[in-house]
Amino acid sequence: MSEKELLLMCEEYTLRTHEYNRPPILWRGRGQYLWDVNGKEYLDMGSGQMCATLGHNHPWVVEAIKKSCDELLHSSSVHAPAKSIELASRIGHLVSPPLKVSMFLSTGSEANEAALNIAKKYTGGYEGATFHISYHGRTAMTRTISPSLTHKGYGPLIPGIFTMPGPYCYRCPIKLTFPDCESICLDVGFEMLDRWAMGPVAAVFAEPIFGAAGIIEAPSGYFKRLKKKCEERGILLVLDEMQTAFGRCGAMFAYEQEEIVPDILTLSKTMGGGIAISSVTTSDEIKHVIMNRGFFHSSTHAFDPLPSYVALAVVDAVEKDNLIQKSKEIGNYLKAGFKELAQRHLIIGDIRGRGLLQGIELVKDRGTKEPAEEEANAVYWRCIEKGLMTRTVGMPASHCVINFCPPFYVTQKEIDIALNILDEVLSEVEKNIYA
Repeated sequence: MSEKELLLMCEEYTLRTHEYNRPPILWRGRGQYLWDVNGKEYLDMGSGQMCATLGHNHPWVVEAIKKSCDELLHSSSVHAPAKSIELASRIGHLVSPPLKVSMFLSTGSEANEAALNIAKKYTGGYEGATFHISYHGRTAMTRTISPSLTHKGYGPLIPGIFTMPGPYCYRCPIKLTFPDCESICLDVGFEMLDRWAMGPVAAVFAEPIFGAAGIIEAPSGYFKRLKKKCEERGILLVLDEMQTAFGRCGAMFAYEQEEIVPDILTLSKTMGGGIAISSVTTSDEIKHVIMNRGFFHSSTHAFDPLPSYVALAVVDAVEKDNLIQKSKEIGNYLKAGFKELAQRHLIIGDIRGRGLLQGIELVKDRGTKEPAEEEANAVYWRCIEKGLMTRTVGMPASHCVINFCPPFYVTQKEIDIALNILDEVLSEVEKNIYA
């Protein structure tokens, strides 16, 4: 079927919320590359929707799917399949104590829903808190704990959720500068939470790197202070590592780099090799308390075997192919490349991230930091025309961050190709700003 026919069908029969009714229409993938229906090749620096961390159609992932097809694809969530038990044990040995026990679901939104339910049952509280740069999903509850989304037109959000200022140092919400500010945004947030909460707060949700808001890294020591403030109040800290886990940032889990251990850990994108799976991991102690209080949470595809086969293959690859070290090395090479581009392109205002999760924030003026949102969108589409897939992320008023999150097996040569294309495109787009 031709591209034109497919585009017409897309317009008539699909309900999609991005600019999908224009080329490319993707057809095939292998490793770091995608091909559209016309046979044009694209170097994918976005790992699909950030999920194909091993690359597209990795042989181990394909083999895991085939094995599941031969043995068991689906079973009742009442009876745990062998592979899901094996995966739970594997994760239990990867995480830091006291984290140990896991529940498997399908999406990140589901995992974060379950995490809040666990926290409510454990603490007896019904309120929660998040940060203004957070993104945790698009269901009714997770949309509420995702202030980085646009909420207009969706009606009232779930009550009992509070928003605190997040550590967006490049665009500080209270107009201060780190380290002189001493992360006062955290103090202000908890002071407001203490004043406004009507009962015990069940959980605070955070991301080690706030991904969808623009690859925003908290300053050094921030998460240690956050964890301490939660402990002082009996609040559970939920870390959403959908984008950062399983080696992407240079450690098996990004919380290790912050030298803390969350009370609840949620995982998704990076564990499935492109197949939908998510997990919620917590401690034995929390498990026994909530089970004694009648906790119940499940879904039709909870603990499904197929994604468990694949997740085990992903973990095998990360460990056996030393992909954590590769993430560090390629990440350092990518960061150096971004810094070199920033010397020539005034449109680059900030460079953030680590490992294979990095981004550049585009601005019209480095002094005023006016977001270059239209320019970022132009960069995205012009890169596609030149055969480079990236991603754009950022807050609603400043959706101007070009995000690179390539698969683990990306080479320095491929990074160079991507940066050369980006260099050309930035030069083109800058002409409209500095003409």
